[in-house]
Amino acid sequence: MTLQFTQLLLAIAVFQSILFGLFAIAGKKYVHRSYAILGFLLLFQGLVMLDELVQATDYRQFMNIGNTFVTLLSPFFYFYVRSVTDADYRLGKTQWAHGLPFLAIVVYVIVAYHSKTEDEQWQFMSQAWQGDVWHSLIIPLALHLQFLVYAVLSIRYLTRFNLSFRDRFSQIETRDLSWLRLLIVGYLVIWINSFLYNFLGLAIDTAMRFSAVQNVYSLIFINVLIYKVFISDKLDFVPPVPQPEKAPAAVYGDQVERLIGRLRELMSRDKPFLSPRLTIEELAQLADMEVHDLSKLLNDDLGQNFYDFVNRYRIEHSKFLLAVRKDMSVLDLMLESGFNSKSSFNSAFKKYTAQTPTQFRRTEAEAFE
Repeated sequence: MTLQFTQLLLAIAVFQSILFGLFAIAGKKYVHRSYAILGFLLLFQGLVMLDELVQATDYRQFMNIGNTFVTLLSPFFYFYVRSVTDADYRLGKTQWAHGLPFLAIVVYVIVAYHSKTEDEQWQFMSQAWQGDVWHSLIIPLALHLQFLVYAVLSIRYLTRFNLSFRDRFSQIETRDLSWLRLLIVGYLVIWINSFLYNFLGLAIDTAMRFSAVQNVYSLIFINVLIYKVFISDKLDFVPPVPQPEKAPAAVYGDQVERLIGRLRELMSRDKPFLSPRLTIEELAQLADMEVHDLSKLLNDDLGQNFYDFVNRYRIEHSKFLLAVRKDMSVLDLMLESGFNSKSSFNSAFKKYTAQTPTQFRRTEAEAFE
């Protein structure tokens, strides 16, 4: 059998997906469960792509085996997003329900294809290629809807996570999960291409071009994913949210004012905001408060999340340094104020002063001339 160039690219993507999938599942270096979830995702992706190569051969007994795993791609992609954003995430009994479509399609393929004679198998494939309603509409539509649902769930979860992230951490730059959003976009590109391929009624030559584009893109996508996770290896898993030992008590009136006063006194006296990696758990401990109470105080009574609350104090401290420490560079006073990212410092400074640090220093100098 002679492989075309795009089929050769697909074969490389299949090899890489299966190899790195097994490596992530069994490798001793990758102990976090998110690597195992990603390993299974890559393994399933490789088997699905392998089925396309098998269909170009005469080995009918191996056809439609890899395609059964397509129903597991979307759930495991969603599981992976969850596992990266939560260090304590694990697959429980409820997650196994996501595998029911896989079991259904396995039973269908066994009954409708693998239990049949060679002639019946050829008839089955002929019907699929000729575009009968079941194989060209119902099954593809169900699979594409499944993927779309899980993609929406992943985007929705990441959106909520980004909001809650700012309620726990004062530094978010080192835990940048924008690559996960790019990963979702990458899978959406595959989905769009597959949707057009299946439902536009394309002519044979156009369909072949779509298939070739899919093969090239799959190779690029798999290599980008492998590089990000296995080579750059800069994943920073988010620790789970500590659960309160007891139910938080309601806080009212004067008690709120006392807590706010105690918190502001702590921030001014001890300056915990100068620690770049300050978390809400650490601040709650310093303030002798429950994490839930502190979060509620910030969000409900002060109207801001933890990230903005801490950064406001950092900006005020940097304004003081800009005004009185003329000998310090902007970079030095940025670090001295608790920031470790120039872009986040400039963004926060402009947010609260409507000026850049350099403009603010110049304005202060002119005011004293």
